Amino acid sequence: MDEHTDRVISLNQAEDFGVARGEPDVRGWEVFAADGCRIGCVDDLLVDTEAMKVRYLEVLFDGGRPEGRRHILVPIGYARLSVPERICVQGLDSRRMSLLPSYDDGRLDDAFAEELEVYFAAGEPIRPPENHSPPLRGASIEDRVDRWVDGDWGDDAER
Repeated sequence: MDEHTDRVISLNQAEDFGVARGEPDVRGWEVFAADGCRIGCVDDLLVDTEAMKVRYLEVLFDGGRPEGRRHILVPIGYARLSVPERICVQGLDSRRMSLLPSYDDGRLDDAFAEELEVYFAAGEPIRPPENHSPPLRGASIEDRVDRWVDGDWGDDAER
């Protein structure tokens, strides 16, 4: 999978980029999971500088509890604008969203983007047991989704 993550930057840190005229700036908007539970708010947008498109919402995830605050990424294709200043994430309920990997500024690489794609495509972001390896990095998204959903973590899988 070629995400071209080297072209994806934070809009908050980009000097030459901004939200397109006539489009809403969703930073600060509340974010809700598919089950209707509030999970946090949009803190930033990650944009592809070549395609000139938003690729991810950076969400300050609190799951309704300020003590558990951390950043997560939501691929833009799973975000739907709802009533004014509200975004609904399709496909994952609040429990499943709480299992998404944390996003640390600057940590977006192809492997992290692939991991997010697997979570959202499967609709089942579940962590494998500690003694099991994740699905093979070289496998297709469809194969990896099937393995994650089926719980086939592959004891001898390579990282």
